[in-house]
Amino acid sequence: MAYIKTGGILTIEGLNTDMPAEFLDDRQTPNCQNMEIDRAVLKKRDGLTPIGSSFSEVLCAGIELQRKEARYVFGLGETKLKYLSGTVWADVTLSGVALTADDDYRFDLATPMLSGSRILVGTNTKDVLFKCTGEDMTAAILAGSPPKCKFMIEYNAYLLLAFVYGDGDVAKPQRIQWCDTGNPENWTTGNSGAKDLIEGGTDITGLARYGSYVTVHKEDGIYVGYLVTTTATFKFDRKVVTGTVANETIQELPTGEQAYVAKDGIRLFNGSNAPLIESAVNDEIKEGLNSAKLHKCWSVVAPEFGEYWVGLPMDGASYANTVYKYNYNRKTCHLDTRTNIRCAFKYTKAGSLFKTIILGDASGNALAIDPTVYDDNSVAVDAKWDSKDYSPKEQGRFGQWIEAEVWAKGDTVTAYYSTDRGVTWTSIAVLTLASTYPADDAPLKLYFDVVSTKFRIRFMNNVSGEVFYLKQFVIKYRNREMR
Repeated sequence: MAYIKTGGILTIEGLNTDMPAEFLDDRQTPNCQNMEIDRAVLKKRDGLTPIGSSFSEVLCAGIELQRKEARYVFGLGETKLKYLSGTVWADVTLSGVALTADDDYRFDLATPMLSGSRILVGTNTKDVLFKCTGEDMTAAILAGSPPKCKFMIEYNAYLLLAFVYGDGDVAKPQRIQWCDTGNPENWTTGNSGAKDLIEGGTDITGLARYGSYVTVHKEDGIYVGYLVTTTATFKFDRKVVTGTVANETIQELPTGEQAYVAKDGIRLFNGSNAPLIESAVNDEIKEGLNSAKLHKCWSVVAPEFGEYWVGLPMDGASYANTVYKYNYNRKTCHLDTRTNIRCAFKYTKAGSLFKTIILGDASGNALAIDPTVYDDNSVAVDAKWDSKDYSPKEQGRFGQWIEAEVWAKGDTVTAYYSTDRGVTWTSIAVLTLASTYPADDAPLKLYFDVVSTKFRIRFMNNVSGEVFYLKQFVIKYRNREMR
């Protein structure tokens, strides 16, 4: 009896969990972890390398300050402000500044203009705002008695604060406030002002840039803000759409959309509407997002991959260990795992076309995405990809699954199969790979002999320092009896 071949087109359409796996397209997967798409080929994702010495406490926020022709990388911890000096995170001297928060507070950093040059301004929600020029690594209290706040952002010649705390630290959760033009140390005269965004009666949940505008999020709406020539200084137009639940998830995409996580999944704001992305990950987010730890979400745009990464605390986790990677060009999602990441930011690395992504973790590490390693700070990346459930073409017929032909390269890849929709797995073999793909007529072989109505294959690698690329596979079977 002749072999019948199936499978072979690899996943460029990503994770799909909203239907039984036998109904998926060959290019989709019911389960994946720590894989990426490299020129339409599956690859174990890049690892993380420590940048700088230990931060010595939870790294809660970070930012790059460009002042005149110099660049400075700052990290904000629970009680310390530091800057990257060569290979060391060095303390910024705190002159009159008290940093007394812990990582259950919200942290934010901005780089507004003061006296014609940019400065660093920070908040940890609990203590008064501080500033640092970078030229002098001393942090001082930001003058002008600005209110404490949860969110801040620089916008043109202004520093904007949202969800502020007024006299006596009374919360003003619907207020947005701004400084005088070009002077974040003047909050009472000139063009300084404030506005309470009271529609809906809900609290402000986020503040972000959107093209030439600024957006103020609530769960039940997004305000689009812009400068006006009247004494009002700013005008805010409310769009009745679902806004974010976590400021830290808001990112502006190269597509002209603003991505963020709402209570029902990942949404894309286009200035008027904010539809959900078309992905089953929205159901996972809606059902599993830990609402008590929303301040520990993080996100970043990785244009080198065409992706928006968002880290979320799922299923009771205290940190955002689950990372959804949304490819905004292909409109697909993949899944990563990261351990105890608290924040994400970028800095400019000499000689690189793209800014380097830094992830700050709860152990005080600043970890840079590094395409030359396949461990996360010396811990092996556990990568896997599952196929759909293949079945004989005739409904209800058993198949005798015999062999798989594989075109892969790298170090090693371990293969497993499942006949019960991924509940249990049986080891097939470990394939030792070469630095190039096998020839078309000489693929790597996997042998097995199992009779079932469904067959799913898994490729994985959890070995320190190893990588694998998977270009194609073909599964062979014979038709057997009907059920």
